[in-house]
Amino acid sequence: MRTLPLVLLLPLAGCSFGLELLVDEDDTRGGGGDTSVDGDADTDTDSDTDTDTDSDTDTDTDADSDTDSDTDTDTDTDADLLRVSSVSPAYGTTAGGAEVVITGGPFDNTAAIRFGTAVATRISVSSNEIVVTTPRQSAEGQVDVSVETSSGSGTLTSGFTYYEDGTGKVGIVGSMDWFHTVGTYWSSTPTDTGSALFFLSVPATLQYWELFAPTLDSCRSEYTYSGSISYYEPALANAALSIPTGGTLTLPWDSAQGAFYDPVINSAQFVQGGTYDLQSMTPDGFPTFAVPDVLTVPSSFTVTGPNIAGSTPPNITRSAFNISWTGSGGDAIVLYLGKRDSTGATPWDELVTCAVRDDGSFTVPSSTFSSWTTGRYVDIVVGRMKLPTGTIPYNNADSGFAGIYWVWGLGRMQ
Repeated sequence: MRTLPLVLLLPLAGCSFGLELLVDEDDTRGGGGDTSVDGDADTDTDSDTDTDTDSDTDTDTDADSDTDSDTDTDTDTDADLLRVSSVSPAYGTTAGGAEVVITGGPFDNTAAIRFGTAVATRISVSSNEIVVTTPRQSAEGQVDVSVETSSGSGTLTSGFTYYEDGTGKVGIVGSMDWFHTVGTYWSSTPTDTGSALFFLSVPATLQYWELFAPTLDSCRSEYTYSGSISYYEPALANAALSIPTGGTLTLPWDSAQGAFYDPVINSAQFVQGGTYDLQSMTPDGFPTFAVPDVLTVPSSFTVTGPNIAGSTPPNITRSAFNISWTGSGGDAIVLYLGKRDSTGATPWDELVTCAVRDDGSFTVPSSTFSSWTTGRYVDIVVGRMKLPTGTIPYNNADSGFAGIYWVWGLGRMQ
């Protein structure tokens, strides 16, 4: 899969271009201006008095009155006058089937329309407008749009851009997360916090929960997603989300993350149960676009078992490590289960991640942890995930920008 065409124009720097006028300063030549005097005193004057009065009055008496009687009746109306002025929208997917309007003219019912070399399906024709559905293409990129009629033809060079069809795939990947810490056993009172990150991806077959486990209702130790996700460099300083309650959340581009990223957002920016829109943006190589419903955020919920919201971390057992929670309606529940080291500190000795159905409870398989060490603390982080319904207009890909509300507590291995 190639990256969409991004053209970088490099100006010629440090070069000077001009016309040098070459002038011979000693040259005073001009019409009739030669004042050179011959030093020879010869005053010879030609005394030839030949007064030849040749009276030859030869005049052309050719009576040829030939007048070009070519009565060229060429009624050619110059076929090149047919114009293709615009195509709207000027982009679509390689799957074809998009309805577009071509303006220009003069058009008539003999019009044949091509996108590159592929023939488009004509819907309607008037003298200055044609409506067609685009043909399929094997690869993304720009193509010429041409119209040919019985009386002429015209072409709009690079008039239409094809993008890889993203139908049934995701073209935006990321998450907005809110972490709510529970329990009074922490050494200092934890502060709830949030973050937001997303990027424009090459269309990918991905559910965001697959970053935690390969299938629903499964867990993995030290799991790494095996798929491939590529992102586009947008050449934008930031992206903006419309906050459901009003205002804008601006996410700056972070080249290290390869994403629009804000590591710290507040509770006013994370609106529980809210839906966010991606405001209009124009990344390099793409048309200007916006995505309504690019992100949906879930509401808060409670983890009911184990009782991680108490005054001491609850005991958990390998054979019956059950997690339960209130409510339902998320697209998935995702889990971080991080086993702390022998001092009770992080980083985790082992990280188990799970993706499960939002049906109220789940039992972590006893074989998930590589070892079960009595007395070790485990961070139990339970997240309800919501996926949005927004679609990206230029390639018909879905938004995979997940909203996740997390509840974070501790348990102790027994």
